This record gives sequence, C-alpha cells and structure tokens, in this order.
Amino acid sequence: MTAKMLSDLTIAITRAVHQAEKQRTLLEAQGARIVHYPCIAIAPPRDPAPLDAALQQAANGEFSWLIVTSTNTVEALAARLQQLDLAASKLAHLNVAAVGSASAQAIRTRLGLDVTVVPEQFTAANLADAMPAMAGMHILLPQSTLAAPTLREQLQAAGAQVTQVNAYRNVIASGGDPLPVLLWEGKVDAITFTSESTVRFFNRRLQHEQGTLAMLHHVAIACIGPVTAQAATDLGMDVTIMPDEHTLEGLTTALVEYFNDRT
Repeated sequence: MTAKMLSDLTIAITRAVHQAEKQRTLLEAQGARIVHYPCIAIAPPRDPAPLDAALQQAANGEFSWLIVTSTNTVEALAARLQQLDLAASKLAHLNVAAVGSASAQAIRTRLGLDVTVVPEQFTAANLADAMPAMAGMHILLPQSTLAAPTLREQLQAAGAQVTQVNAYRNVIASGGDPLPVLLWEGKVDAITFTSESTVRFFNRRLQHEQGTLAMLHHVAIACIGPVTAQAATDLGMDVTIMPDEHTLEGLTTALVEYFNDRT
C-alpha cells in the first residue's frame, strides 16, 4: 500500500463551499485531516444588465474572442445564459482563451465550447503573452468585480478592443470549521490559498472573528501560484509553498514535498 504522505497533518482550505470538494479529496487521499474555513462566496453582480447585454452582443457576432480567467466566471456565464434563455451554442463562433486548465475544462463541460488558448503558466499576464495578434480584435472579458485591470490593459496595449464586464462578486463567507480556535491551539499545520480573493477575505474573516495573522507564525502557507502568493506576501504572510504547476494537483504535490523534506 502506498504511504499517505500527509498523514497526521491538519491542512486548512479556504475555497468557497461549492469549490472545496476536489481539493478536499486530493488532500484526504494523502492522509490529511481537513479544516474547511470558506473565505469567499460567489454572488451575482448587483446589476447584471451589462453582462446580459455583452452576452447578447456575443451571440450576435460582435466579439471575436471570449477570455475566461476562472471557473467562477464559467458558472456565472452559464447562469446568465440560462436566465436569458440563450443557448451557449450561440457563442460557438468565438475563439476562447482560458487562464488555466481548470477553467478550460469548465468551459468545455459547462458551456460546450472549444478552448483555443491556455498559457503554460496559469496567470493573466502569461495569457496575454500567449494570445495571437490582437490588433483590431473585439474581446469579451467577463471577470470578478475585484479583478485587476492588468489583463485588459495588456490586451488593449496589443491593439485589442476589450469589453470588460462584471460577471460575479466575491463576498465574504461564513461557516465551516472554527479555524481561529484551532490556530490558537496550535492544531493547524498548513493553510492553502487558491486565489487573491481567498487571501484577502481570509484576512478579513480572521480579524472579524478576533484572530490575527500573527497566529500563522508556525503554520505553513501554501499558495497555488505567484499572484496568490504576492497577495499573501503583501499582507505579511510568509509563503513557504508554491507549486511549479498552478493547479490543485500541483499544490497537493508541493505540500507533500514540503512536509516530506521536513521529516
């Protein structure tokens, strides 16, 4: 029997409730005890009209590209298309780009669309670099209300016409396990973050529940990629784990390697 490399370790995951199951399964397969402390929840934009209008324009052939930067965006698009009674097949003429493999898979399974471009490194900056000539292209870029303007600005600098619309809102979550108490008791070995939003909302939720980032001094901080790691570093966290492959599988492997090296 293969040894479970994370046995006797307690690892906290901060993903939204609807996104946590895959990560939980991967970590439990390695023997980890899971603490789920959801830090974000996904809500529709306060005003869906700009997104609805953009989707209608896309269906009418007014865009040449659709760029998706997260699986949450895919779910938001699927929900609005259903609300509009607009078949995703109406978008089949679009070239589609996705920041990562998870987003690409969600696009294929939830929307039934082909994905043309996925960068080797799963960041918005690398996606912009991976795109073909953009001069004169009309791009639909649905994102979180918290999304940085970096990708839009890079595409515009390459000559593209970009329509950036709010597809969903990240809001602070509640429920899950009592992480602040477990941190005070020294019962958590690692905390994982899979997006900038999970980092920011973790900090807000922890403080709201009378915790501080100083409680993480003896906890390994694991971030899925450089953007997430930078957000954690900016808050003063000491990021000790970041995989070369910016996926949940890569993050799990990096955790195994980190703790294996410490034994």
